[in-house]
Amino acid sequence: MIFVKTFKGYEDKTSELDDAVNGWIASNRVEVEAISTVLSHEVEGRAGSGDLLYTVMYRGPKALLSAMEDGDVLLVSEFSPDAKWSTPGALTRNATIAAFCRLVCVIEPGETGGSLRTARHALDQMKHVVVHGRRKGEGTAKALEGRGAIRLLGDDGRFSDRRVLDAWAAAPRRPVEQSDLF
Repeated sequence: MIFVKTFKGYEDKTSELDDAVNGWIASNRVEVEAISTVLSHEVEGRAGSGDLLYTVMYRGPKALLSAMEDGDVLLVSEFSPDAKWSTPGALTRNATIAAFCRLVCVIEPGETGGSLRTARHALDQMKHVVVHGRRKGEGTAKALEGRGAIRLLGDDGRFSDRRVLDAWAAAPRRPVEQSDLF
């Protein structure tokens, strides 16, 4: 079975992205099948630089494959194993992940994009959402708080693991048959 891991960086910082990809491959000792790159220039992206995505396709770890064969692990995907990365596909994947979660954590959501859509999807499903919006995502984080999201940092601006654990404990536990995915 082939698995996919995607790394995001910027075209003006390729060496940092190369280091991250190569470090992940070395530390996880995966058997790489292929690596592909995609470059996009978005209107609201960084000035003079495009987003660079590296996608690593690798063989699954033997322990995971064995657990799958024994029926102890289930992998769910709405995509074919050979499907190429796409923005609509990533949004669909995030919505599916949020649907299966009790709690969703969103870090620095932009005014548009996948993080914001995932948080909204989770809130629409009455899921607990923890949000952090320092710097770029502050306004969006406040808007999500207005819809019921919980701020990751306390009023003092410090991280509180208790705050996250309380949100997790308060998140409703519903059997899957009582949850609508979409």
